[in-house]
Amino acid sequence: MVGGSRGQGAACAELLATRGATTVISYAHGEHAAARTLTALELTDLNTRSAFNTLRAAARHLADHGRYVALTSSCAITPGGCGLYAAAKSAVERLVGAAARELTVREITVNAVAPGPVSDSIYLGTDSSELWPRHPRGRLGQPEDTALVVAWLVSEAAGWISGQTIRADGGLS
Repeated sequence: MVGGSRGQGAACAELLATRGATTVISYAHGEHAAARTLTALELTDLNTRSAFNTLRAAARHLADHGRYVALTSSCAITPGGCGLYAAAKSAVERLVGAAARELTVREITVNAVAPGPVSDSIYLGTDSSELWPRHPRGRLGQPEDTALVVAWLVSEAAGWISGQTIRADGGLS
């Protein structure tokens, strides 16, 4: 592809990269814009590749009847948007679904938890009432909110749940 540093070229490069294509960014003017696009694509690659590698390694080591839970994100609801990050997290959710189908013969469940904004993340030290004035719960999530969902998914009570993404966002989505 020729182009990719800004506008339509950047949008095409980003979309193709999220679909797994090798993308080359070129530019006539605007080295900084090309660098921004490339950096965004490397974030996307990091999130997707790390999830794939972790799932692959876990599948080799999990005992039959095991549990695997990936953390993803309900980031589509965050202020300011996060297109490439959302695309990478969507890819993680698709990987979870595929792994669940592949590992079902060993009765291994594979699920994802998609927390909303949590106070230990980029929002640390901010006033949640300013960031989330319309949040149904009136606060950011706490790490324990996510941990309780993960604990349920790895318990016997969730033994029939597999290939799912549980949105743990306090009702935002």
